[in-house]
Amino acid sequence: MPTFTLRRKDGTTEDTKYTELMVIAGTQVHKLALHKTTLGNWVVSDPKSGAAIVRDIAGWFKGCPVSTRGFTLREVRALAQGEVDNLISRIGSDRFNATLADPKPF
Repeated sequence: MPTFTLRRKDGTTEDTKYTELMVIAGTQVHKLALHKTTLGNWVVSDPKSGAAIVRDIAGWFKGCPVSTRGFTLREVRALAQGEVDNLISRIGSDRFNATLADPKPF
């Protein structure tokens, strides 16, 4: 598994193993990092800057949001893809691409 340097707001860093998540925004393709936190929750981050893009990916069971700690990678990948697609549709692909082109973690 590849690793990247996860950056936190308090200034600490941590090398984190991740699975690649391919995302298309407009005409650009991005390779994002899908990884677990120390508490076991899934997060999507930018491996270049180390900043989180989507925190705490939520799953759904009988209409209620649930933690994805026990979900398989396949299930979490689908949920993460949906979360990132929702973000892109909310802020626009131009802004998403511009932010990832010039990453600033905080």
